[in-house]
Amino acid sequence: MAKILLIEDNSMICRIWMLQLEKFGHSVTAVSSGDEALEHLASESVDLVLTDVMLPGMGGLEIVEKLRADEKTKDLPVIVLSALSSRSNKEKALSLGVFKYIVKSECTPGRLAATVTEALAD
Repeated sequence: MAKILLIEDNSMICRIWMLQLEKFGHSVTAVSSGDEALEHLASESVDLVLTDVMLPGMGGLEIVEKLRADEKTKDLPVIVLSALSSRSNKEKALSLGVFKYIVKSECTPGRLAATVTEALAD
């Protein structure tokens, strides 16, 4: 179905999300930092990005800012998955044009898959 880039530094959470998305037929590439994500996007096209906010080095919202500033990725759908539930983080992410901001503790793998399907159809 879709090529998805997952940016997540927690290997257990990464594995759970990958397995769920692959069940729905998606091809998932996982990286654990913003620098790795930008390197991947420079050489590979993807249909959607899933990113954590708290990452080593460059955070998820900074990644989104860089994606929006690049002509090649400015319209790429992005879903933020974060342990942070603060209103300010959510508002900042939405102001950058992310499709959805999801708090990890409130998200099941099935809900994530449904949100990905919705973002890809948008």
